Order: sequence, then structure tokens, then C-alpha cells
Amino acid sequence: MFDVMTGMHAAIGILAALNHRNATGAGQHVEVNLLSSALSGLVNHTSAYVAGDVVPHRMGNAHPSLFPYEPLPTADKDLIVIAGNDGQFRRLCAELGLDELPEDPRFAGNEARNRNRDQLGPFLVAKLKERPADEWFKKLSAAGIPCGPINHVDGGVAALNCVKPQVNGSERTPTAITAQVST
Repeated sequence: MFDVMTGMHAAIGILAALNHRNATGAGQHVEVNLLSSALSGLVNHTSAYVAGDVVPHRMGNAHPSLFPYEPLPTADKDLIVIAGNDGQFRRLCAELGLDELPEDPRFAGNEARNRNRDQLGPFLVAKLKERPADEWFKKLSAAGIPCGPINHVDGGVAALNCVKPQVNGSERTPTAITAQVST
């Protein structure tokens, strides 16, 4: 993964250098390394350490300073649910039928929700387990709550609808992925 990230950082650096050359006529030296790319991928943890000397602990896919912002179980599979502000949290609670939670002092405000994630999580999970992930995805998305089911690669590709296998005899050949850039 970090080799791919480093390649993307290299591409960004090259594009920036080309832009600089076009603007000034001067060249640039682009340098990337795996460690810097790896640390950049740990965005929140790295910045918490640099800014506050906080050494992170393992949290799986949970966000260190927002809750909910992680995969939560539903009736059939995990759904990533994000309530990054009080408005999203109120809408999430309304959709889950947990209207009282935003008024509970333990969960009133992001800092409180994050501090009391172990108390809040069971309320959310109990409701989410009542329906399958795809139903929740449609319902929560319609309410403006960022979320998404966790897919296998085939499900992720199907969700993007960008590659559709075509059958040529017995071979399966993906169609091209294209994009148009306006000038």
C-alpha cells in the first residue's frame, strides 16, 4: 500500500514541478520515500503526535477524534457510519429512532461523544442490527449522513460502475476506465 501511495506522491510532485517549470522556466528536484508516505497515510495519528506528543494506540478502523466514524455492524454486514458534527449526529439519531441521544450530556457535542464512545456505541449498534447494511445505506444517505457498506472488491467495483466485464468468447476483458477533463 505504501509503495502505491509513494507513487501517487511522486506523480503529484512531478505535476507540481512541471507546473513550476511552465510558470518560471526553472526545473525542480522531486524526492519521495516510503516512510514519509506511510506517515502521511496515518494522517490523524501522525498529526496528533506532532502537534500534541500523543502516541496513538491501536484503534482498528475507528477515527481517533470523531465518533461515530467507523464500521458498525448491521443485520448482515458492517456499514461505515460518520457523524462528523452535531447536525449529522442529530440526523443519524433521528433516522435510528434515538431522538433522545443528542440531548444526553454524555453525547452532546463531538468531544463528549468521542470521550464516551464506549457508552454510545451499543445504542447505535443495537438499532443498526435491525436492518441490513444496504437498507441503512439508502436511508442514512438520503438524510445526508455519510456512510457506506464495506464491500469486497467486486462490490466496490460494481458500486462505482466503472468496470464491467465483457465476455469475448471465454475471455473476460474489462472495459476501459475513462474520464474527460474540461479545459
